[in-house]
Amino acid sequence: MLASTLNSLLLLKRIKPAELARRSGISRQAISKWFKLAEHKNLNQINAEWNTVQKIAEAMKVEPALLSKDFFCKLTTEQKENYRTLLLWDRSYESMESFTIALAKKEYKAIGRYVQVFGILAAEKIFGSWIFKKFDQYAPFIHPVRRKEIKNLCQNLQQLNLI
Repeated sequence: MLASTLNSLLLLKRIKPAELARRSGISRQAISKWFKLAEHKNLNQINAEWNTVQKIAEAMKVEPALLSKDFFCKLTTEQKENYRTLLLWDRSYESMESFTIALAKKEYKAIGRYVQVFGILAAEKIFGSWIFKKFDQYAPFIHPVRRKEIKNLCQNLQQLNLI
């Protein structure tokens, strides 16, 4: 689980760490310790058991994968800038953090942008089969040529009974 992602979600949902503790059944001390370690030792990764991640995700009403994956951590600075350019080119989102928050909220515009850049199969790893079911909702936010490619891929996957 990532401290930065958890902190962004807390801010977005206006939930205090004490309230998260109450909702999730995890001690306030544990949650406080996670943020202190992240702040003082510059550690973004929170070492937590899977059931703890699931409790936090349930309390925050998000998919557990959103808490436990940082899709940009292994990239070079140049690669991060390239993705930032691809994802934020029209300034619809002021930062990668605001884009990530929009993804967590399942905003169709952000999902369309993510699918356009990374592909629908990469998006499936985050959102599950939901990504295929909601294609028509976020498709208008994908470039027409790319949209057609993705739609054809979806149709092929359906014909093969893979989705």
